[in-house]
Amino acid sequence: MPTGYRNVASIGSEFRLKPLERGQTMKLFTKFANDESGAVTVDWVVLTAAIVGIAIAVITLISGGIEDAANGINAELMNAQSCNNYSNC
Repeated sequence: MPTGYRNVASIGSEFRLKPLERGQTMKLFTKFANDESGAVTVDWVVLTAAIVGIAIAVITLISGGIEDAANGINAELMNAQSCNNYSNC
């Protein structure tokens, strides 16, 4: 059994935890406080959230220009189509 875990004794459908011996609680707390494996996960979550936020901001800023460009292209294509059909351009 890994260190730092309580022993679990099965009694029927119940589980009883054996009390920690004196001093084990402080060792367990110290080990938990010194463990930095979760800090990397937090860093990646913050970094990912920042990237998503920046992407949303960029999309919001350029969406108006893209819509204007698409409408301009659509107008030019409609004009070209009407010129082909009627030959009066």
